[in-house]
Amino acid sequence: IILYSMQGVPIGLGLIAIPAWLAANGATPVQVGAFVGTIMLPWSLKLVNGLIMDRFAFKPMGRRRGWILAAQALMASTLIVLAVVAPGPQDILVLTVCLAILNICATFNDVAVDGMVVDISPEAERPLLNSLMYAGQSLGFATTGFIAGILLAQGSISIVALAFGGFVALASAFVALFR
Repeated sequence: IILYSMQGVPIGLGLIAIPAWLAANGATPVQVGAFVGTIMLPWSLKLVNGLIMDRFAFKPMGRRRGWILAAQALMASTLIVLAVVAPGPQDILVLTVCLAILNICATFNDVAVDGMVVDISPEAERPLLNSLMYAGQSLGFATTGFIAGILLAQGSISIVALAFGGFVALASAFVALFR
């Protein structure tokens, strides 16, 4: 559930908060649509992620754990870079690149967590686990959209990126402690 809630961070930022912020600051519907369409492309390529993960694994950490921790570390790093670069609403290309990378990381996390659940849970428990994971992701993007919207209305994107980078890093550290 924690890992899925972190997948909600790029979705909440990319589908709710940043498009509204862009529109409120003069971006055209075409610019907002191109931003959203581009950053969501990685979600359509999850099949490729699965093939890559099935081919390459860091065996001492298991088939999926290395991918999960790497994806989480890259998500936190991307958010920190976003905070440092601090693009404004006119810097749509920079925002698009950062959020696309963030979504690529989230899709690797998604596929790895799904694979890990299939690997370690009994078949009878999978429907419940899948429901809980989806609920975690929904809670993650709703909460992210709400909090990021408030923060963007009051300040710059740096505050938003640092806040959620810290959340991802903290949750990732928690996940890294358990096998």
